[in-house]
Amino acid sequence: MVSFAFDLFRELLDRAPTEGNLFFSPYSVWNGLVLAYLGAEGKTRQEMEEVMGVREKVSTLKTWWLLERMYKSRQVKNSFNTFVLANRVFVDARVPLSACAADILNEQIQVVNFLKYRDATSLINKYTFENTHGLISNVVNEREIYQAIMVMVNVAAFKGLWRHQFRVNDTYYGNFYVTAEKYVQVPMMKQEGQFRNGVSRDLGARVLELPYADGPFTMYVFLPSGDVKDLLSRLNPASFRSAITNMWHHQVTVHLPRFTLHSSIKGDLKLALYKLGIRELFSESADLTSLAPRGSLVPPPPSSFVCDRPFVFVIYDSQTGNFVFVGVFRNPAF
Repeated sequence: MVSFAFDLFRELLDRAPTEGNLFFSPYSVWNGLVLAYLGAEGKTRQEMEEVMGVREKVSTLKTWWLLERMYKSRQVKNSFNTFVLANRVFVDARVPLSACAADILNEQIQVVNFLKYRDATSLINKYTFENTHGLISNVVNEREIYQAIMVMVNVAAFKGLWRHQFRVNDTYYGNFYVTAEKYVQVPMMKQEGQFRNGVSRDLGARVLELPYADGPFTMYVFLPSGDVKDLLSRLNPASFRSAITNMWHHQVTVHLPRFTLHSSIKGDLKLALYKLGIRELFSESADLTSLAPRGSLVPPPPSSFVCDRPFVFVIYDSQTGNFVFVGVFRNPAF
């Protein structure tokens, strides 16, 4: 799953505007693709296994179920951080479902009448709104599902509270360098304290850990010395693991721009997955017959960690190893 996350990250960033931002959930994408994988056979299944890093349906389904139940359990227990997922396959009433799929995935499959596409659109959007506690709505529109026979919906939302809060009174306006010559002024949050941080020679970047309150979620900020794409080209399971495990607590003053990201990957996601090798799934020949018949860090001295240029960030679940969200912040104007 880790390799899939980084591969998809690189492909999506290649399709983003040169100075544009990017924000998406690799785990959410993987989670949604699992439902399609469980119904895939033949070449469609082979392509998905190679790209997603899975090899066998039973163990994949067990992992999927365990993660689903764990995240649902956390929603009840943790009032500080909210990570919600909503997965469902909406199938037209004219499609004969296999008995196995209908039995095993009865909670994830819902039969609808896509001939009444306006009603189907309202039903899908209502489902996502209710299952993300109102955080996500209008995930599809009528044009997108017109003449559809199957729609796979997967959405994720995260809302977290920092363990160490940034005080509003410490926010100031500072320069953010989109390029070496171009900058804009942004509200910059600031706080001083003991934070795990380091310098990764493998990634060519400084690394900072910003934990969320009461739970396994953490944001890692990667501030490259060069270009963001160069950093991503070096990012792999080994270099990431080395970067986040070989850090030290040091007194550091953190300067982080206050930002809100709105990023849609609907069209780009299909192209990125196609480029990675999942092709049959998006073609008329897709075989879904199982669903429907047919160590390089050095400790830094006490210093400032100033995010005044493009950086990469990861919201990471240390308990499961999942990449809840990943993103690139390159331009406050986007």
